[in-house]
Amino acid sequence: MTIQLYSIEQAPKNVPIWPLLMADLCHPPAARVARVLGLSERTVRRYNATGQAPRAICLAVFWLTSWGRSSVHCQAVNDAQMAVSYVQALRRRVADLEDAVSHMNALNHSGAANDPLAALHALGQRVAPALPIEPLSPQPRGRGLSTRTDRRPKP
Repeated sequence: MTIQLYSIEQAPKNVPIWPLLMADLCHPPAARVARVLGLSERTVRRYNATGQAPRAICLAVFWLTSWGRSSVHCQAVNDAQMAVSYVQALRRRVADLEDAVSHMNALNHSGAANDPLAALHALGQRVAPALPIEPLSPQPRGRGLSTRTDRRPKP
């Protein structure tokens, strides 16, 4: 699971019209708006006169309004809550995995069900093997057991 916080797809689909944006900003002077947006003062005056501006300009101004700031704040709170929930889920998963490892370790030390010495192992007593265990040495060819898989005589 990955967290995708704010993305371009979450931009507002509907942006208020230019007169509403300017009203929310308390009708700033055209010179200030032009300086902030990097436009000429004449262009901003034309937007004010016609009440229309390109969507990109309205979108840029939107983030300065109370609606834009509220949207950013709301998204930040949601992102923080999602991140906290994700961390809690990961902590629960780690705890579950640690329990599973502990359980497997406990099974590993219990011995086999048919182990006659399982009771001694469970008590923690060390059990020595009854017969000394020697490493197997390879048999020389031609002696001992045959390595042939078929038992028919050679022709």
